[in-house]
Amino acid sequence: MPNNAPPIAGFGTLNKSFDARVGTEAVLYLNKPVSAPAGIAVTTGGNAIRGIDYELSGDGVFRLNPGLTEVILKITPLPTQRDIENKFLTLTLRDTTGVVLAEGRRTLTLSFLNAAHTVQLSLWAKDVAFPQLFGYTSLGPEPVPDGRTGEHFCFAYKSSVSPNVIGFYHKDTAASTNALNIHRLYAAQNITSASARVRIPQALRFTPDTPGSKIGSVEVIRQAVTLRRTAASGQPPFNITIWGSGRYSEVTGSVFLDVHFDESEIGGPRDVLRKYVYEKERRP
Repeated sequence: MPNNAPPIAGFGTLNKSFDARVGTEAVLYLNKPVSAPAGIAVTTGGNAIRGIDYELSGDGVFRLNPGLTEVILKITPLPTQRDIENKFLTLTLRDTTGVVLAEGRRTLTLSFLNAAHTVQLSLWAKDVAFPQLFGYTSLGPEPVPDGRTGEHFCFAYKSSVSPNVIGFYHKDTAASTNALNIHRLYAAQNITSASARVRIPQALRFTPDTPGSKIGSVEVIRQAVTLRRTAASGQPPFNITIWGSGRYSEVTGSVFLDVHFDESEIGGPRDVLRKYVYEKERRP
């Protein structure tokens, strides 16, 4: 029998921090699409003031259309002389006809943060909508050769919550990015660029050798990266733990990394070393 129950809508996360200079998006999730266009308005709260500290897209209404299970509102910071630190806003979903609001998922709290980057991260995480960072790898412990050997790219963004950190991810949470050439590394595990959904929001931490220095060290932040296999494979996702270190130079625009991979979850070694170079421009 057809399921005639109305869609259920709610926020997936209830707390989120974002860079007060950049803005963010609030994502509303539905368990199934609506059958006809509808809208869910939000009530705003918190100590950030709409029209002074920020503005909402869509007049503060999530526009639901058939075929969609995710809808966004953009939160855009406004130029202000007010101290934005410790400011926050809440978005509370208002009841609407034809959609059921999930209990406990009606209110999202968004906190304004200023991540004070002292490293020139825009060399590697450019201030554009989809900042492509090209990298090169030897796929092993050997030095990375010249040219485009082992070339790959990912989308790289400055962290909005951690100073001097960049992350690798796609703005579309259902899409992937080829961080560390990981799509190629584990292609035999039935992952593809369409299935993998690789997201590393906090990937590399840069530390100047001395305050104001243009060279310094890089930490590959230790974490488990989840990779999803194709639906046709019938296999579950798996995790690869990464960690490592390296050096960077704002003068040359280069980042040199030794990255370690724990592949034990898929029957591989616990420590595989691979070398990488990321550069501010794609190699000719």
